[in-house]
Amino acid sequence: MSARLFALALLALPGAALAGPRFEDRSAGLPQHQYTGGWEHFVGGGVAVFDCDADGYPDIAAAGGANPMRLYRNETVAPGAALAFGA
Repeated sequence: MSARLFALALLALPGAALAGPRFEDRSAGLPQHQYTGGWEHFVGGGVAVFDCDADGYPDIAAAGGANPMRLYRNETVAPGAALAFGA
């Protein structure tokens, strides 16, 4: 019963639940990376995003194809600040 009341209360609240997603293009702060090689290199490519150094910010590991894989550590100074990555 309490779950139904909670659901009804949520439906009655206006605001953020009705808002669409907000996208902010911050790609200018991402590192440049090029995946190279012949067709045989394209079957295993990819990107992983995870916090490898436990600082609370997501880091990026990018496959390189013929080039070695690269790990980009997130060096952003604070939430909402400009993105900064170091190799």
